[in-house]
Amino acid sequence: TVIYALGARRLGMTNGNMNIPKTKSGSRATFVGENRQIPKTAPKFGNLKLSAKKLTALIPMSNDLLRSTSFDNDVIVGQDVTKQMALGIDWGALYGTGGEFQPLGLFRNKNVLNIDVTALDAEYAKSGVLTAMFPYYMVASVLKSNVLADGLGFVFNTSVEQFFKSLRDNVGGFIFAEEMSKGTLVGYPYRTTNLIETTGGKTSIAFGNWNDLVIGEQGALEIETSREGSWTDDAGNVISAFENDQTLIRAINHVDTGLRHDESFAVATKVAVPV
Repeated sequence: TVIYALGARRLGMTNGNMNIPKTKSGSRATFVGENRQIPKTAPKFGNLKLSAKKLTALIPMSNDLLRSTSFDNDVIVGQDVTKQMALGIDWGALYGTGGEFQPLGLFRNKNVLNIDVTALDAEYAKSGVLTAMFPYYMVASVLKSNVLADGLGFVFNTSVEQFFKSLRDNVGGFIFAEEMSKGTLVGYPYRTTNLIETTGGKTSIAFGNWNDLVIGEQGALEIETSREGSWTDDAGNVISAFENDQTLIRAINHVDTGLRHDESFAVATKVAVPV
């Protein structure tokens, strides 16, 4: 997944629940005069509470495909299920709505710094179109909160990636293309996923310390297959796997996501993607 590639932490959840202590503010050292009382400062702590959410996938596959392939059936099934479940975890960590049934995603977390790029000075963005200075601005917005730099990185979609790769300087040279061919932007790793939506020509970017994103998992991934079951298509029609010579693969995992430190991340919104 994108989030694991950047350093998100995977932890097991006993009985589907987990409380993780987190520091909301630290202690402070001060100078005092001789024989003067030392002022007391104490760190403030909070809790990150995770509770298992049910992540599922139901995948109908043609038995003709399974019969004719040169690969073992379990390899094909494993590859497809692994891909879909990985995308599900990424989506939950980025866009989950929170509440009883979904994790609270990074882009929907109101405690995370939101940068409206249409409100920035022209040095960083012009009508939502980013300049070469914007990545530095986004990095500085996170680092000024004294965030640890052990897992910093960007996440954006492929349209934003191509935009940054195409940026040129005043003499026509590419600014970021050579660096991005090595997987970094302004010195920090980046990953792309088209789970990050583009709507009306606008999209979003995330940057932060991904070590502070925690993924809680209860148990292991469960996979079952059936040739006798049924499934419902997008039009609401019930399809029999037996009658249509299909194999159904059902995957279930129980996960939740959360941030140990909200200040470790920033999201940029209303990013224009030039056509």
